[in-house]
Amino acid sequence: SDGEVARWRRTTSAKGVFSDRVGHYTAEGLIPIALGLRAAGFPEAGWLDTPWPLVGALISVMVLYNKALNDMVHVSRAYNDLPRLEERAEVAQPHRSLLRRLRSMARFFPFHRAYHSVELTLLALVAAVGDAITGDLAVTRLLVVALAVFGVVTIVGHLASILSSSRLR
Repeated sequence: SDGEVARWRRTTSAKGVFSDRVGHYTAEGLIPIALGLRAAGFPEAGWLDTPWPLVGALISVMVLYNKALNDMVHVSRAYNDLPRLEERAEVAQPHRSLLRRLRSMARFFPFHRAYHSVELTLLALVAAVGDAITGDLAVTRLLVVALAVFGVVTIVGHLASILSSSRLR
């Protein structure tokens, strides 16, 4: 879609949608990098000798890949002259019962939401407060590790969900 102001005004344009996507990809790709730098103790000496900047960069790649999966669905449909995909829950519902059960369980523990800019920023804020309380970077580092682990789970689950749903049919 075209951004908040356009949604409020009920206007849309190709440039607006494109600009909105550029903004989301940029913000959501840079936040994990910033978290990795914070976990490394940037700008203090020795920050580059730690694995944290690399882990932050890897999370960034996972976030961007996960976002791209959604766009790949729309591109694939357009390339094959399929109609525009409607945003309905039943379209995204996996056909396999195990995936359906796992997807419904994710509603109760929506870790996949952590990779959106607002939620990720709030998690970073909570981690920073935790770091201030503990006097070190342990809470931020725990967040970075959790984001890396759950990022892999999110991508695998998202890909399986797309392939087993009716989105590409």
